[in-house]
Amino acid sequence: MTYFNWAVGEPRNDRSDGDYCVTFNVLTGTWYMRCCSVTFYYVCEVDGHHLP
Repeated sequence: MTYFNWAVGEPRNDRSDGDYCVTFNVLTGTWYMRCCSVTFYYVCEVDGHHLP
């Protein structure tokens, strides 16, 4: 993947407090690293040919 849209100061490399996941800010379109133990909403992409 060559496209990226990290927010200023991201991605952080100080992962001393656990695993990190990428989150998306819908207002700015930028990506952030957040602790994976925090609950966030999510979006999945599926192939439309397999929908009922």
